[in-house]
This record gives sequence, C-alpha cells and structure tokens, in this order.
Amino acid sequence: MKSSMVLLVLVGLAGSIWADQQPTAAEQVNTAFKQLADPDAEARRNAVDSLIGSTDPRILPAFLKAAQDPDPNVRYAALNGLRVGKFKKDPRVVPALLKAFKDPDTGVRSLALHAIGNLKFTDARVVQVFLKIAQDQYDEMRVTAISMLGKFHDPQIVPVLLKLAKDMEPGVRQGAIYTLGFFTQDPQVLPTLLKIKTDPDPQMRLAALSVLGVLAKSDSQVLSVFLTGMKDPDMHVRQGMIIFITFNPDLQQRPEVVSALLQAAEDQDPGVRQTAVKHIAPIKHPQILPTIQRLLQDPDPDVRRMAQEAMKDYKQRHP
Repeated sequence: MKSSMVLLVLVGLAGSIWADQQPTAAEQVNTAFKQLADPDAEARRNAVDSLIGSTDPRILPAFLKAAQDPDPNVRYAALNGLRVGKFKKDPRVVPALLKAFKDPDTGVRSLALHAIGNLKFTDARVVQVFLKIAQDQYDEMRVTAISMLGKFHDPQIVPVLLKLAKDMEPGVRQGAIYTLGFFTQDPQVLPTLLKIKTDPDPQMRLAALSVLGVLAKSDSQVLSVFLTGMKDPDMHVRQGMIIFITFNPDLQQRPEVVSALLQAAEDQDPGVRQTAVKHIAPIKHPQILPTIQRLLQDPDPDVRRMAQEAMKDYKQRHP
C-alpha cells in the first residue's frame, strides 16, 4: 500500500514538472511569429498554420505578409488563414486576395477565389475580378468564378450570365444557368430559362428545369412548365427531376408533384422507376404504399431491390 502511495505521488510530481515545462499559449504564439522569418519554407508554413484561430492582434498583418511569401505553400497557408473567422468581415484582406488572383500557383489562385467568395461584405473590386475571370475563356478558374457570382447582388452580373448561358463550353453554360437561379427577380431570367428548357443538350435542360423548380414553389404556372421535365425524352433528366424534388420538401406538398412522382414510378425505363421508388417513401400520401408494393413485383431486379429498401424506409417513417 505504501509503495503504491509513493508511486502515485511521484507520478503526480512528474506530471506537475512536465506541465511547468510546457510553453504557454502566449509563448507558442510568440515562437510562431519568430518562425515566420525562418529561412526554411516548411517552418514558415507550419508557423502560419499554428497561428490560425489565434486571437492575437498581430495575426492579420502577419497573414497579409505571408500571403506574399516566395513559397506557394506558405502563401496558400496564409490565404487559408485569411478566409476563416473574423477576417471574413475585414476589408483589409481584399487587396491581398485580389493580388492572389494573379498568383502563378493554381492552388493559391483557387483558394483566393473561394476565400473572397466567403467574405461577409461586397466590394466592387471583387465583383469586377469575378466577372473578368468568368468571361476569360483561357482561365481555368472560370467555372468556379461563375458559380460564385451568385454570392453578389450586382446588376452587372445578370447580363454576363445571360451571355455565358450561350457559351460554347458546356461547363460554362451549365454553371451560368444554375447561377441565374440567384437572380430570378430579373425579368430577363425566366424567358431565358424557358428557352433553354428545350435545348438539345439534356444537361442544359436539367439545369434550366432546376432553376424553374425554385420559381415553381411560388408560381403555379411555372410549376406546370417545370413538371414537363418529368416527361423529358432523356432518362437522366427525368431522374434529375426526381432527385431535385426530393431535396425540395415544399414541392412535395403539391398534389401535382406527387402525381408526377407516382407516374415516374411507372416509367418505361427501369432506372427512372428505381430512382422514383427510392425517393417516394418519405412522402405522406395514400398512393405511396400501394406504389411501393407494386414495385416489389417489378420485372427489373434492381427496381425490386430498391422497392424492398423503400418499404423498410416507409414503415420506419409511417409506423
């Protein structure tokens, strides 16, 4: 017993000595600041990483300086620090992020794009840079810039998106169409979407239908147009429509939408039937259970398997 007590005391004493020897938070921060001037790039990057989350007032100037470091990994770490926390609301970060847009390193440029898109304020200079990148056919960040234009409320954006919705590059067109969903109050958007809904490219049709689905929540006429997508000649569009409705509970409350989903469960394509039965279980409607039961006898084995999963899901949700 005595030996055990002695051992406990020694362990406690050793722990106290170890704790006393550990650097305090303030000492760790000061060490990191010193390492920012280290000739070794890895040490500088580690220093920047260790300062992320610190409340020390010297952090912002240190990150802004590190964003101009000769090593791309250090610059990347600095931008990563600038895009979090309180810096999202600090206009002083804008010049550094704008400069990073011209960085020779692709990773740095990409992070700068996302960092400035996460800012909690709008800066006219930022909008101009995004619009420039979005329209530069040789810029590899083009599609990303287009998708982030929806974060800004600027009247210059819609005309550019309408133009890009006719671009030769499919990814650019698709990104522009989806981003128009953030500007549905503009009177030019709805006619453009209605035209694209008949585009030869099924991906463009689905993009336009998805944006129309957002408008359909508050407009019965648009809802009727939106639901025509459930009869699209391309099975992938029909599947995409089902999935879109699944992620929009407001639409699931509309009787015409439920009717369209039930019809999709009888689609000639087994892939569409499989997608339909997979997603109808959460809906509370008297025809859902009979539809799942019928698909348990479907001639396609994948549809039957999915119907079994749907039945389990239905019983858990509607005991």
